[in-house]
Amino acid sequence: MEKMSGENSSMGRVEESELFKAFALFMKQHQVGAKKQLSTKARQAIVYRYDEFDGRNITKYLKIYNREMKINRVPNKR
Repeated sequence: MEKMSGENSSMGRVEESELFKAFALFMKQHQVGAKKQLSTKARQAIVYRYDEFDGRNITKYLKIYNREMKINRVPNKR
C-alpha cells in the first residue's frame, strides 16, 4: 500500500504541474485577447473622431493622439 500512495502523490504532482502550465497558457492567451480588444477600441475611437471632423484636416488631432498613446503605453513584460 505504501507504493500506491507514493505513486498517487507523484501522479498528483504531475497533474498539478500540468494544471499550472495550462493556467499559465490560459492567462497568456487572455492577455493577448485583452490587448486586441484595447487596440480595437482605440481604432474605433479614431474612426469616430475622424467622422466628427467632416473632412477637415485632423493632423493636429492625430499628433496629439499619438503623443498620448506614447505616454500611456504599457511596458512589455518579458
